[in-house]
Amino acid sequence: MHSGTRPKAAAGIDNGQLLSVPVARRLFFALLQENHRILSAAGIELGKVGPFHPATVAWILRRKLLAAVMAKFFEPSLRGTYCSMAGEIEKGRTEIDNYNGHLIRLAEQTGTPSPLNRMVFELVTRMTASRTMPTRTVLDTLTS
Repeated sequence: MHSGTRPKAAAGIDNGQLLSVPVARRLFFALLQENHRILSAAGIELGKVGPFHPATVAWILRRKLLAAVMAKFFEPSLRGTYCSMAGEIEKGRTEIDNYNGHLIRLAEQTGTPSPLNRMVFELVTRMTASRTMPTRTVLDTLTS
């Protein structure tokens, strides 16, 4: 399931922290669920996430305790890996339109709500325009 999200780039955290920092994990899981709804409504076939079919991932994510426990097992393998946009925000260029922008357009075509993708898109676009340094306080902005 394509995450299509870039909160970790805006927050300056690695992919492992995306699963180990509670506020980041909640936001990431909520974005994954929103993206699953958008892509499913658009009729786009989704690939497996590790050994799991996308419908299974969506089922797991709806069970918050199970998702949090499973995140602990995936987190170590993701430490020290980063989003493709890491370091690009400060340079004034990102791929945000190719990811979240694309998801927003699909959502509009299918009538699927995309509030989280819109928030991330707007935040990263503002940060990129001002070449703002990524910081973890961005997570508070997105979750408030």
